[in-house]
Amino acid sequence: MDNHDKYNDLFIDNPAKPIQQKQPDDYERDPERNKHNLTLLFVYLGVMMLIIILSQLFFGMLYPDLQTKTQNIQVAENFTFDVGEYDDTQLGYPVSIRGSVINGNTEEVPTISVDILLIGEDESTITSFTLEKYDVQANQTVSFDETIYTSEEPANMEASLYVDADPNFYVIINTLQFAITAALFVIIDKKAFKMDWKRFRKARGMAGQIVIGMVMVYAVGIIAQYILYFLGVSGTSQNEMQIANMFQKDPLNLTLLFLTLCVFTPIVEEIVYRKVLYGFLSDKFGTIAAIAGSGLIFGLMHVITQGDLIQSIPYVFMGSVFGYIYYRARQNIFVVVGVHFLNNLISYVGYLILILSI
Repeated sequence: MDNHDKYNDLFIDNPAKPIQQKQPDDYERDPERNKHNLTLLFVYLGVMMLIIILSQLFFGMLYPDLQTKTQNIQVAENFTFDVGEYDDTQLGYPVSIRGSVINGNTEEVPTISVDILLIGEDESTITSFTLEKYDVQANQTVSFDETIYTSEEPANMEASLYVDADPNFYVIINTLQFAITAALFVIIDKKAFKMDWKRFRKARGMAGQIVIGMVMVYAVGIIAQYILYFLGVSGTSQNEMQIANMFQKDPLNLTLLFLTLCVFTPIVEEIVYRKVLYGFLSDKFGTIAAIAGSGLIFGLMHVITQGDLIQSIPYVFMGSVFGYIYYRARQNIFVVVGVHFLNNLISYVGYLILILSI
């Protein structure tokens, strides 16, 4: 008995039936569904653009002289890298990056960032990431010493350093974007939310679907990692690195990240990728295309650069499972938001334990 058969009895509809191209009439949205979905998409894009513009304005007001402060950062020890022997347990070469800089400014700088670019023998980019030191005092020397694993052996490295804003600036911006978007979604689509909540409370097994959905997400995550292993890919995605770099041992930081990652992000992303995108693809091409298409776009939107494209595989698998859960839950948004919440909560707790133990 495979995992699908094992958990079928926890889903509402008949698991023996093939995937239908349309949901039953009693679960259809109101005739204004497409209009509402288009409005939601425009709200999502509009808020994103507005926050980008406002963040740039506030960034310039709060940090008007970062370029001058960057010029006053002096390299005390040139950045170098050493490559160890291939490690089968880590599926890659250990690359140690070292260097140190001096804050030559007459005042504290919020963040000193060093962008690292590792390059292969064919001059292609292997990976890129950022090292950061926070709250660096005037004339203070800070050292960087980091070891990562790469699937290819790097032949060269480029390092560029600069002074950046306080990391909480970016956390606040992200929180505002997702909080405003989530609030507008609930207001605009209040009728659908009420209907889904009513169905969620009355239908048998909805809570069980959330738990089983989380098991499915975990399972496809393992499968995705095995695929990356056979492809010779090691390390983690730049998206994960970026999230990890946001975590600081600061109550405000950790509270905002919890709200963003565990509350607002599941609501916003599931509305956009499932309710809007899945709904459009389902109407035009059918359920299977909706599950696969929304999962693919979800995955691609979670990678940062073209060089990181291969790392989209776990996200594509995860997005496809979210789509399947959404289908099996008769397009009840609360079920898939619940699964997304649990997935992000587990990741958040992992980062929290790590940052508090340092």
